[in-house]
Amino acid sequence: MKLRNVDPRKISVPDVRVTSVFDSELLQEFKASIKELGILEPPVCVDDGENLYIVDGLHRILEAIESKTKLIQVAVVDGTIKDVLIQNLSLNNLRGKINPTDTARVLKVLFDEQGMGVDEISKKTGFSEDRISKLLYISRAVPGVLSALDDGLIQLGHAFLLSKIEDKEVQDRVLAQQLIYHFKVSDLAQH
Repeated sequence: MKLRNVDPRKISVPDVRVTSVFDSELLQEFKASIKELGILEPPVCVDDGENLYIVDGLHRILEAIESKTKLIQVAVVDGTIKDVLIQNLSLNNLRGKINPTDTARVLKVLFDEQGMGVDEISKKTGFSEDRISKLLYISRAVPGVLSALDDGLIQLGHAFLLSKIEDKEVQDRVLAQQLIYHFKVSDLAQH
């Protein structure tokens, strides 16, 4: 890993990625901290030879762009887009709240487009094979299920069961019932 000074506007953001979620109060504190102290921990990027992709530190990069900072120090490793996605999953999973559907989209790209198996993704990211399998299945759910999961209205187990319903209209209808009655996962399975 090398440290490099880079124009933050020249750092590419992958189409799919996970990003830590801040509530508005914490985000304001984060911005104030960056304004007062600067960026204390360099964002992590992968250089694929053509592009410099952000792996970890998107909020820091965006804050640097917003404050019109010309150069920031970033930690750079050589790699591929596959490395970007794996490292992004691993690092952001350790940082706090991330949207499960963002995680599902990244896993789907690793599985479908990068040809990685569930076991390989598990070894590289630290996610359990069961969680990866469930998130891959959930990635096919109707938009309402995905939104409810990200908003914390249903749990991963609920979303997994709902995503197993083949008929999308029925999936939406059962989701509406779940949002009204707040079934436990086991009760939803029976329902």
